[in-house]
Amino acid sequence: RVAWEAPLGSIGLRAHPLPISEADPRQHRDFHDLYRRRATQAAGNLDRSDAIWERLTQGTLEETIYAYRFGPPGAEEGYVIFEQSGPPRAKYELAVRDWAALTRDAALTLWAFLADQRSLGSKATWYGPAVEPLIALLPEAICEAKAPQRWMVRVLDVTRALELRGWPAGRSTRKR
Repeated sequence: RVAWEAPLGSIGLRAHPLPISEADPRQHRDFHDLYRRRATQAAGNLDRSDAIWERLTQGTLEETIYAYRFGPPGAEEGYVIFEQSGPPRAKYELAVRDWAALTRDAALTLWAFLADQRSLGSKATWYGPAVEPLIALLPEAICEAKAPQRWMVRVLDVTRALELRGWPAGRSTRKR
């Protein structure tokens, strides 16, 4: 897991291929399917319990959490959950708590949405993999990797873990 940051004014994408709608972050079940579908496309994603979802979507008294979905209602292709932080009367930092983009259009809409915050926000920060696939869509190399965090998960029942994991269409596994 790597802490990433990108200056909002340098994102360089402005078009929104998909419609954007505000969502209630406390209704985290609305994001579960998109997260699961995205998790099958990449390694390292956890099967999230309600406790993990609640930590991502519910702030403290000092935090306000925001959420937006990308795509037509009922056929969303992505989302972002974030908070704004920073000193009063200064540009805020947009701290992404979670995001998912299942399609190229969802990823482009996500980046354009973040760029739209540039007049009031200074940068976006998020945690992601060491090789962040969403960065490849940006026209310039503006993202900076910060503080890598190493962690390990020990799988106790490999066969069962492989059976329960979601797989992209057309992929299969077999035990040797």
